Amino acid sequence: MQVTVNQDNDPPTVTKALASCDRLTVTITFSEKMDTNTSPVLAGIYEGVQELMTQVALQAPLALSDFVSALPKQYLARMQTHGVSQEGQQYWVDLCSSLDA
Repeated sequence: MQVTVNQDNDPPTVTKALASCDRLTVTITFSEKMDTNTSPVLAGIYEGVQELMTQVALQAPLALSDFVSALPKQYLARMQTHGVSQEGQQYWVDLCSSLDA
């Protein structure tokens, strides 16, 4: 019997991020199992979404500018998938636009 092991060179990607109704908990799902002993983002407890997002941006395999430019559009798509009202979606678009100004 011969077993071949191939090195995994593709970093995991975020496949889903859900905020709880109380806005205190965010559940993040990745494309593959993660070792929480080697990732400070997954092993940490953060005081709010701003602190969590800062750590995610720092640990992401993307350049910070790519992460920042992709987040608003991807989050808007998630809002649409989950049936967020047009008013809620517009609020998000306006909020992101005001950050660019």
